[in-house]
Amino acid sequence: MFMANMTLSVPDKIHVLMKKYPEIKWSEISRQAIVKKLEDLEFLTELKEIENSEKEIKKGNYLSFEEILSELGVKYEDL
Repeated sequence: MFMANMTLSVPDKIHVLMKKYPEIKWSEISRQAIVKKLEDLEFLTELKEIENSEKEIKKGNYLSFEEILSELGVKYEDL
């Protein structure tokens, strides 16, 4: 698996503290934090999409089940 490289800057005080724990793989800690943040952002995006969909439904701006099937080229009777 190919991985892109990234340079991370930290304040000198943090770097000094990090050096006290050389057994810690700081790049792995950073990678995990980035992945967690991305997962959180994706989850929030999904929630916003659901919220927006609910608002549209409340406004009456939605397709019926039959209209969705029609858009897909499927007849309700064929189900």
